[in-house]
Amino acid sequence: MNIESEVAATETVTETVIKTTSGAVIRDPRLLPVAYSEQCADFLIISNRPHVLSVALLPAIGRTCFASAKQVSRACLAPFDLIVIVDDGMDQREVRRLQSKLQQGKAYFTVVVAGNEATRQRWVGQVDSAFCIGSQHQQGNFINRILESIELKGFVCIDYADIYSVFCNMGKGDFFQGSAKGKFRVFHAIDNALGHFASGGDSSGETKADTALMVLSGGLNITLDEWESALRYLDSKLPERCCTIGATKLLADGLIDETLMVSIFLNQVR
Repeated sequence: MNIESEVAATETVTETVIKTTSGAVIRDPRLLPVAYSEQCADFLIISNRPHVLSVALLPAIGRTCFASAKQVSRACLAPFDLIVIVDDGMDQREVRRLQSKLQQGKAYFTVVVAGNEATRQRWVGQVDSAFCIGSQHQQGNFINRILESIELKGFVCIDYADIYSVFCNMGKGDFFQGSAKGKFRVFHAIDNALGHFASGGDSSGETKADTALMVLSGGLNITLDEWESALRYLDSKLPERCCTIGATKLLADGLIDETLMVSIFLNQVR
């Protein structure tokens, strides 16, 4: 979908007026910490290369737009609830221009996926949370998992407001993903995701995280006991001050699969 066809915006000295394709008019949306639509969130992926959405996100395809850094204007940014920027080699001019557009009016929350630590550092403080993910495949996983966390249903659900509370006004973020089968699949999946990360951290051996989001994804055989066990196990690996939320999501292409996938997003206040 082309972002120019998605929104038309006009400005006055005192307020911003946005008219969406559905005809809804939003005035001064910077005051709204919730999705514009009462039913659905709208997403914008800013990247200089294409990204493929998962099959599970097909219902959201009409609310998900893609744009390169050069296509972005402030008017185009305004109607979106979540903006994901993939900085995997943007030049300095593109970065400065994009940061300027983001700061002119913030009616959304924004996360950045950076290809390396040096690239992440130029976004820290400019967006809500900046993640360092080197692999293009894992970058695609990140985009799909964060959108799925809002879109997909499960017996323990989170919504846009929950995601907003975890990512908004943070600094650095880390993303982990793992999977496992069998009786103890919850614990093995978390261990596979975190690897040695939880035993690292600062000089005191503490993992640095202020908020955490964990999403269990799989088939119809996910149980409430597994979800509770997963939260307790993840909490045991994080600082006591860390605020952790969790959810379960049903994968349409894996309803009868015994594989459990866990996605973990950790954020630090800058």
